Amino acid sequence: MKEYPRLPIEDLFSYSSMEILSMLMHPHNITDIAAMTALNRHTVSEALSKLSKYGLILKEKGKFVINKRHRQLADFIKNYWRHFANQRLRAEDAVMLWQRGPEFLFKTQNEPGKTIERDDIHASAITVFSRYGLRLITGTRYYFYSRRRLTVEDHIIHTILIDPQNPIYNSYAAGLIMQSGAKNLPDAARIYDLPEHIESLLEYVLTKKKNSNFVLPWNEFMDIFDSIKVS
Repeated sequence: MKEYPRLPIEDLFSYSSMEILSMLMHPHNITDIAAMTALNRHTVSEALSKLSKYGLILKEKGKFVINKRHRQLADFIKNYWRHFANQRLRAEDAVMLWQRGPEFLFKTQNEPGKTIERDDIHASAITVFSRYGLRLITGTRYYFYSRRRLTVEDHIIHTILIDPQNPIYNSYAAGLIMQSGAKNLPDAARIYDLPEHIESLLEYVLTKKKNSNFVLPWNEFMDIFDSIKVS
């Protein structure tokens, strides 16, 4: 407030505007922002127009991004949503793995017979592999906080987000790609700011050739895939 005394703070920083701003650490168009926030296009468009008027965001090549001159704004947005997430973690041993705005991925140790799922907390990543005929035995469970209904594409990307450069988790993600026949990964990748990573992983599955440091040689991947696939 001291840095930007002329900004109408209370008017600009509504909940929806804060949510939209959290998506603009990377450039995105209105369609992607609406999909990421579950807000309608009209709400997104109005908020973007208001934020643009005060120079908080810029439009570049049809996409919106936070103005780099407002670094304190970006820091404020990150800290606001970190506080939001900390208030909503549903397990004492929860560890945050990834967050953007109100959505976040976290892990916790499994307690037999206990679940923390509810309307806005969804089991995800390798925790849901059994739904797709894949079997992994682990004492750790993974959950994603979101108002959105998750898809197989979300589950694939959440598996990667556990440790994006780890060949084992990328192998699990590749296995789920093969097992599920996911069709909309490129669109989902844009929402998570992972388009190049997903493009590379899809190429790996198609060509069956190691093409990056985050995947294994194909024969080693197939050993893993065969070990987790339910006969």
